[in-house]
Amino acid sequence: MSTTMIPPVVDAEEPLDAVVDPRFRVRRLEVRRSARRRRRRVWIAVTVTVVVVLSAIGALFSPLFEVSQIIVRGNDHLSNEMIRGRSSIAVGAAMFSVDGNEAEHNIAQLPWVQSVRVDTRWPNRVEITVDERRPVAIIGVADRHWVMAQGGVVVATATLADGALPVLALPEGTKVVVGSTLAEELAEPAAMVGAIPTELRPMMTGATLSTIGEVDVQLKCGAVLNLGTPTLISQKFLSAETVLGGDVDLSGLKRLDVRVPTDPRLERGGARCR
Repeated sequence: MSTTMIPPVVDAEEPLDAVVDPRFRVRRLEVRRSARRRRRRVWIAVTVTVVVVLSAIGALFSPLFEVSQIIVRGNDHLSNEMIRGRSSIAVGAAMFSVDGNEAEHNIAQLPWVQSVRVDTRWPNRVEITVDERRPVAIIGVADRHWVMAQGGVVVATATLADGALPVLALPEGTKVVVGSTLAEELAEPAAMVGAIPTELRPMMTGATLSTIGEVDVQLKCGAVLNLGTPTLISQKFLSAETVLGGDVDLSGLKRLDVRVPTDPRLERGGARCR
């Protein structure tokens, strides 16, 4: 009785003399098919991802995502145009290209600006919120005058619109530059003049800072109010208000000295203050 023999299977990719069990060959073919399917899926995924990314980039630079509005808030002394110009953000620019940090840095260089925040509101709006410094007083040297804001920052050249602020004349030769911060020995007296109560302001025409750092206020009646150095400010103002606004006889008043607020001194020999 003859026995039928299964012929050996030879893999075409292997040497002809390499005999492989049929079961191993079937398994190997399945592994190769599976690997090809995985590679195909990977390529499809990569292709889809590239298409999506390119589409997203194209959308970001499309007119749908261009800056169409630049809204400015919180400004009083600075114009919208000045702030927009300093931000370097232009209408029509891609929202994707807006650098809020750089815009904030640029705007913060303006002397009036105490703080600033730039927000991008997708799809096409930019909002700039500014907090301006509060003007304190006008400082002057000879015939030139500047606005000093809180913190001793010189924010601008004074104009007629700043006429409501009290004026402090600095010693001759004092150098003042817009955008700079006054030295403490100048800024503190200017801040004291800026804090003069509204009840006293109608009585004054201006103030001067002496070379020893003392403030003298010129009154409309020709008398002088000596405030001295910027110390015990509230007490000095109260003492001046009590004398000038009370029942004290001011006839012939030449000088009111409140440098020691608990002991105000009156010097007569001038005009009548009221």
